Amino acid sequence: MCVLALAWRVHANWPFIVAGNRDEFHGRPARRLQRWDQPDHVLAGKDRQSGGTWLGVSEEGRFAVVTNLRGFGPSETGRPSRGVLLRDLLAGEGRYAEPSDTDLMDFNPFNLILIRPAHAEFWSNKPNPARRRLPSGVYGLSNGALDESWPKSVSCAFASPIETATISVPWPFSFRRIASSTAISSKGFMDIFTLARSTPVPSGFTRGLTL
Repeated sequence: MCVLALAWRVHANWPFIVAGNRDEFHGRPARRLQRWDQPDHVLAGKDRQSGGTWLGVSEEGRFAVVTNLRGFGPSETGRPSRGVLLRDLLAGEGRYAEPSDTDLMDFNPFNLILIRPAHAEFWSNKPNPARRRLPSGVYGLSNGALDESWPKSVSCAFASPIETATISVPWPFSFRRIASSTAISSKGFMDIFTLARSTPVPSGFTRGLTL
């Protein structure tokens, strides 16, 4: 999951609104959003390579989403998939259902948003394990820190205040707009694949859209 816009307790009728896009190579096998066989209280897509997920909800009232966090070197092989953490959080069972800070360090760098019925939390494991409650507001998340001016987060930001029951999503134009080379190079890397991935919906990598 590589770009997300989230509104938490901003709208009177819609306490939680999320729009996101998962970037992944098409060759990585996955199942679309559906109710899982086990545990059957989870509704999510499934990464068939690792058994985890990138975004999902549970009948217990949990929502969770994870993105890769860049800027801390290449991913290390041999570590569990970040989607496994999400799977266990949604299922409420497994090694990472109630992870310690030490457990969070098992994974390559990540950002994670966990919504429970009473509150929202942001988690990350770099540069150090961190968890914090999110006050009401609108948030953008991509492959940098929460609300960092990452090119995709900026172009995916909600176009106007969420004040009415009608939700307007800037589609398809702002979701297809490629970030400028200046914005990309300011993050310390620049190549054709980077440019392609800088739109919220990069045509060569997109695997799923969620609203």
